[in-house]
Amino acid sequence: MPLSLTQLAKALKDRNAQLVFVKAGVAPALRIGSSVEPLHGQGILSDKELETFLRTFLKPDRMGELASKKRVDMAIKLGELGAFRLSVALDGGHYVLQLSVSAGPQTPPASSSRPVQEPIPHGQPSRTAPLPTPGPSPRTAPIPPASPASKSIPEPPRRVPSIVSPSPGPGPGFSPPTAPAVTSPHHDVRHGPRRRRSEHPAVVPSAQPLMEELMGTLLDRNGSDIHVKQGHVPVLRIDGDLRLHGREKLDEAMIWSFVMMMTNEEEREKLEVELQVDTAYGFKDRARFRTNIYTDASGLGISLRLIPRRIPSWEELGLPKAARDLVYKGRGLFLVTGPTGSGKTTTLAALIRDINEHEYKHIITVEDPIEYIYEDNKCSITQREVPVDTPSFSQGVTDSMRQDPDILLVGELRSMEAMATTLTAAESGKLVFATVHTTSAYQTVERILNTFPAESQGQARFQLAATIICIMSQTLVPKRGGGRVAAVELMIANDAVRASIRESKPYLIQGVIESGSALGMRSLDQHLLELLETGSISYRHAFERCQNPATFEKAAAKYQEAG
Repeated sequence: MPLSLTQLAKALKDRNAQLVFVKAGVAPALRIGSSVEPLHGQGILSDKELETFLRTFLKPDRMGELASKKRVDMAIKLGELGAFRLSVALDGGHYVLQLSVSAGPQTPPASSSRPVQEPIPHGQPSRTAPLPTPGPSPRTAPIPPASPASKSIPEPPRRVPSIVSPSPGPGPGFSPPTAPAVTSPHHDVRHGPRRRRSEHPAVVPSAQPLMEELMGTLLDRNGSDIHVKQGHVPVLRIDGDLRLHGREKLDEAMIWSFVMMMTNEEEREKLEVELQVDTAYGFKDRARFRTNIYTDASGLGISLRLIPRRIPSWEELGLPKAARDLVYKGRGLFLVTGPTGSGKTTTLAALIRDINEHEYKHIITVEDPIEYIYEDNKCSITQREVPVDTPSFSQGVTDSMRQDPDILLVGELRSMEAMATTLTAAESGKLVFATVHTTSAYQTVERILNTFPAESQGQARFQLAATIICIMSQTLVPKRGGGRVAAVELMIANDAVRASIRESKPYLIQGVIESGSALGMRSLDQHLLELLETGSISYRHAFERCQNPATFEKAAAKYQEAG
């Protein structure tokens, strides 16, 4: 049902709650006593939906105050329901609303400058509950030394906590585990009662050696990902396929020990509130890993994506020379697209490496999180991380425009705001690299334009048509004999492409690509057929990734004989 203040106030009164909490991307919740329960009948709101709701009762001057001061507190009266205290804040670019009865102890005074306190989803403790952390946050204090039983690992860049052995026994900052608490609304049918977040088990000393074994095996076998979950055997992704590692299932204590190695206190607090957190860290001097820690029906899980220390060259990746040459045009929008795990970040890193070896430029990257670490060669390279150095991609791009950049790299175009600021940056004469989770040039254009509201799509079409120089869509295909190779579709913007975008006819782009080989363009299917001709890949793997199956079915007899 549509959200309204009356609905929130009525729920607050009917359920005798102290506080109702609404935040974009998080299920609305009620604080009742010491627990937090969901607000039934109300789904998760996007930032846009929540902003629209706020504008129904906040006057323009109040919205302006919210934008400048990041917080608005006010008293309101809702007829017979009585008087309430309303607090609205901007937290990391997201709107947060709290409503409580005026006499309630939960509402901070109007003069308070503290951020809105977020309740934890049902069955979780307060954010203020102490966490069993082995020392101060690595982002704000020195990393504690490893235990004598393990060798210390060279300190990685500042936002990348090293894997060090936490103290296995009582000591400063250590809280012994408490008995599991049965919370019936949080009971899992497969694994029994879930443990409250403040009741995590003790750190297991064998966790670090096991994680190092997984990482070492992944590197030795040229793998890409590690997956560990509570109640499951570790899994490695090798050449695109998942392989079990060992036979022993990981228990809660082991997974929590991994979490303690990989996160600082701030990140663990975010995990409690949002039930997932992204981070990155280094493994000795061999590699870095992009990490997502999450919860599911079985408990905690962790996915790790390998980021090698060494940045490969564009030749090693097999990228089209026509695409490499475009990075020296000096201005415009260069998009690299593909599904998750298709090597977009590595492709951009290879192109940045090439520029760093040949040009004297100022390059600014905005990433979440920082993955490859660049060292200045001929270029001066500034790397900024969301949300550590800048609250969002859009704000990071806006701020970067004041820092004299020649080239911008935007880690991912996720939102309309990020797309709008990126188009504006490209329009200003900068060379802008960015990634999008799409699988073709045609789909990429549609995704960008459809992100904007109808009244803004005309302007977005003209901006995109004027600034786009290239869309490179890629996917990774298993090679014969091991490893993977990138199959790449390359669209180079010419008059026909720009006209298709301006006239809202992106479906014509595919035909332009297929007939544009003289300019260096090629479709994904054309490249897959080339790889088949050279024997680099099998027919089965090519067919699984092609855009037009009919094209491959005609050639099935020829290539299936070879596999």
